[in-house]
Amino acid sequence: MSGPACPTAPAAVAPQSFLNCLGYILTPQVWKQAQQAAGRRRALRWQRQPLILVLLVMTWCAGDSLPERFETARAFYVACHQRRRRPGKTFAGFEKALGKMPLRVLRAVAGAVRQRLAAVFAERFRVDGWIPLGCDGSRLACSRSAELEQRLGVRAKKRRRRKKKIGPAGRPGPKPELGPGLPENPKKPKAGPDAPQIWVTAVVHLGLGLLWSWRLGKGTASERVHLRQLVATLPRGALLVADAGYVGYALLNALQAAGLCFLIRLTSRAPLYVPDKSALKHYCEGLVYYWPQKVQKHDLPPIPVRLLRIRGDQTDVWLITNVLEEHRLPRKTAGKFYRWRWRNEGLFRTYGDQIAAVLVEPIAGNMGVVPPGPDFLEGLRRMTREFGSLLVFDEVITGFRVAPGGAQEKYGVAADVTCLGKILGHGMPLGAYGGRRDILGMVAPLGPVYQAGTLAGNPMAMAAGQATMSQLRPSLYASLEKRSAQLETGLRDAADDADMEVQVPRVGSMMGIFFGPEPVRNFRDAQAMNKTTYGRFFWALLKGGVYFPPAPFESFFLSSSHRGPEVERTIEAAAAALREVRNS
Repeated sequence: MSGPACPTAPAAVAPQSFLNCLGYILTPQVWKQAQQAAGRRRALRWQRQPLILVLLVMTWCAGDSLPERFETARAFYVACHQRRRRPGKTFAGFEKALGKMPLRVLRAVAGAVRQRLAAVFAERFRVDGWIPLGCDGSRLACSRSAELEQRLGVRAKKRRRRKKKIGPAGRPGPKPELGPGLPENPKKPKAGPDAPQIWVTAVVHLGLGLLWSWRLGKGTASERVHLRQLVATLPRGALLVADAGYVGYALLNALQAAGLCFLIRLTSRAPLYVPDKSALKHYCEGLVYYWPQKVQKHDLPPIPVRLLRIRGDQTDVWLITNVLEEHRLPRKTAGKFYRWRWRNEGLFRTYGDQIAAVLVEPIAGNMGVVPPGPDFLEGLRRMTREFGSLLVFDEVITGFRVAPGGAQEKYGVAADVTCLGKILGHGMPLGAYGGRRDILGMVAPLGPVYQAGTLAGNPMAMAAGQATMSQLRPSLYASLEKRSAQLETGLRDAADDADMEVQVPRVGSMMGIFFGPEPVRNFRDAQAMNKTTYGRFFWALLKGGVYFPPAPFESFFLSSSHRGPEVERTIEAAAAALREVRNS
């Protein structure tokens, strides 16, 4: 095994082709670790590197059968390594060689690849001091074959028992009359067996969506046992986020013994105890002990965990973690990781092939100003791309306002289609949409979709739009940011002086005001804010000569016409209005 199997791209240069990508990850160090795990072996038609490479490339090849995909993958390998000895030609020989390869070699390659991935994604691998990993399992049906049925087993289908009809006096009712020609006791066909099934347990990096490690087993396998077997693959500094199915003493103890941390959703049946070892009757945040009855009977110690409550859109969620110090894992960070684990995934996993498009305001502006949460837009982009759905951004408010390229420039997430409104024409009736060439190519005259409008191409609106575009300079946005930050700070200080709980969310020159103790993250939070107090604030502010939106669900904006004196006057009027509301 001399030299890498693929050209290796320099560390500072991103790979530009599929072949470079393979070499970028499968470095000489990876093959060295595979050789050390394999030891010496006699020369065969299939050497180790081509065997593993063809196996990997088959996952990207199209074909109705494994032999067809093998032919494509082998041809790719031969074309890329014309000076090397050619591997075997038949799929049967490939399978035979793969069956003789020790499993420890493949595990060594997987371990080396994980080390390489950790190095490649070094800057993004840790989030808030943790390596957030999600774990889940799923049962998959396999095709029927004698070998799979023998290896995986089959289960007979369960058939519901029909209750006997009860007649008078509790006796069974009369048998139904049989039709002519039917036997007196017709036999019902037996339920056939289920197809062979396999259980897959996978660990994924929550921030990157990167598959880290996995385990396969029969359909009756235990996901907790699988995760215990995967503990050795988890890196130091990992925080494992999982659902309630992974709550178990043996697993939690194994994670803790390995120096790993967990954040797991709690079940209602979890046996928790307070520090004095009495049973916990009502959930409350803080230190508790996980201590099942069977464990107590064997005189095994309890596992100390911290109980956290995460506010949800519909219901609150309780989590347990072995990170007992709150400063290491604050509730906000724990909630973010938990939402990363579940957000959007369930919907797309269930209905992904039926969702044509996802249309969102990248920064919500029609329920007040609600900035996107961490990785929200990135997660939408990742999931829509995976399932072939379009991502549509409504940038009627954010377009040209938060940045010259709108929210897409600010957050670095590109939509497939973008909608723009009258901000494009400085308030004139003007709208536009744009997107990928293949999508807009469907619109007439290039494509079959006809689109027209009464004001489409209106000369006055277009002239206003052209004039507006000519004014969008970096100095304009710098001035807007300065004045907007001044107004935000002034409103917050005025609320503190009036001893009122006020939220002032802002993105660029977009701003809003909510009366409540907690930041607004979604529509449910916005609805929970004190709308009556906002109404009193609006009227008091109007008396002071400042006209804010009449409802808390609207945003307000600064423009280039608002200078220092206007901002100062607004802050003074807001301070007086807040004092009036406080004293009323």
